[in-house]
Amino acid sequence: MVNPIRDYINVVDLAEAHGLALGYLKNGTSDVFNLGTGRGNSVLEIVEAVKKETGADFAVGQTQPRLGEYAEMRADNRKAKEILGWVPKRTIADSVKSLVTWYRLHPNGW
Repeated sequence: MVNPIRDYINVVDLAEAHGLALGYLKNGTSDVFNLGTGRGNSVLEIVEAVKKETGADFAVGQTQPRLGEYAEMRADNRKAKEILGWVPKRTIADSVKSLVTWYRLHPNGW
């Protein structure tokens, strides 16, 4: 089985990058930037982070990857760092902790 690697980014890091991009646009310049951590995590790593944060243990299964699925996809965020001064600050553990906290505070959703 293949365990695809994806570049998961915290939504707050993403929002901060968008804020910097808006400032860049106000200067009359536009461009395209890749936003991500530059590193990758597998879905299994995300599942393990959830298990660790919640203390829950649950069964995990794997299936075959979808046809044409890339084994790894990571952002090259060097341009965003150089031009916008943006660097992602939050980890996968931070993201999972934030999500678990939100669900605990809002068990029925909004």
